Amino acid sequence: MPSVPTKLADRRVSRKIQVGSVAVGGDAPVSVQSMTTTR
Repeated sequence: MPSVPTKLADRRVSRKIQVGSVAVGGDAPVSVQSMTTTR
């Protein structure tokens, strides 16, 4: 076992865009779309 924690990969710089009314990329929160039918 290594004694030093493994470094996580650096985040890529991205810019925020709008897809309809949803912001995607950049500092926008993660958006999830589900196609599950609930009963």
